[in-house]
Amino acid sequence: GTVWCRAMLDVWCPTLLLALDVKTCADASDDAIQRAFVNGYATQDAWYRRGLEKITGEYGRVRFGFLFVESDPPHLSRAAVPTEGFRYAAQKECERALAIFADCMSR
Repeated sequence: GTVWCRAMLDVWCPTLLLALDVKTCADASDDAIQRAFVNGYATQDAWYRRGLEKITGEYGRVRFGFLFVESDPPHLSRAAVPTEGFRYAAQKECERALAIFADCMSR
């Protein structure tokens, strides 16, 4: 479209079409990660995948995930992705935000 977008990737592997965002945290439990997705990480997932798909032309093949790393020893780490429900809602939110922003910029 007519709106310029940007993002800052932590890790991008073009061969695997895989991007990762590393997050340090105090707690990498299931509950903490679920809260992170509720509080906006699902939107980040949708935004980054949208941009990477646009840049690469690989629609539906780009993967994005989070690597949560606890800041205290023993530094538990784990990868996580939002559920399809989170992804769908976040994708719709990003599309709506872009449409509003594009309209504002055109005025």
